[in-house]
Amino acid sequence: NLHGKILNEVYTMIKTSNDRGDILTGANLLNYFEDVPYGWDVILVRIAVAALFRGAAIYLKYDGKDYYDYKKQEAQELLTNSNKFKKSTLWIEPEVEIRSEEREKIQQNLNVIFNVKSDDTINSLSRNVDVQLADMVAEYEKQKIFWEENGYEVKPVFYTIKETCSKVLYETNPAKKLKKFLE
Repeated sequence: NLHGKILNEVYTMIKTSNDRGDILTGANLLNYFEDVPYGWDVILVRIAVAALFRGAAIYLKYDGKDYYDYKKQEAQELLTNSNKFKKSTLWIEPEVEIRSEEREKIQQNLNVIFNVKSDDTINSLSRNVDVQLADMVAEYEKQKIFWEENGYEVKPVFYTIKETCSKVLYETNPAKKLKKFLE
């Protein structure tokens, strides 16, 4: 939700830096918002970054690694450890925007295909897609063994299940994962 003034200001600063091709570190961001005309406390800025990260509006880079999932311990440390936050860089991938209609379609697909209810946040949808497709691949493996061991002929389309699921599962960016799920 970028409607709040603070989130919108922080997001705009990150986007502007990215659009210019600048590398924006957490330290740069803190310094910018601590200064006039803002005068914001560093904790407020880090909370705003955490909210943007959790909402999948931005992603973080640290030591050459990209972080998209706020639930991962390493990603949480980037937001809670002051020194790591300052060394992290902040990024936006505008071409991977998930519109509300797309989120609704993903929610419907999860409900119809897997009987799973999900809220409409990108990270929650992505996590549910991950769980359901991983379960589907595991079930596929069991079914494949059963049908082959018992000499049953299986239609060729059956063998595409794993490949199709894997294309989605291998994507690490939650928004990109959801786009692949919709394909």
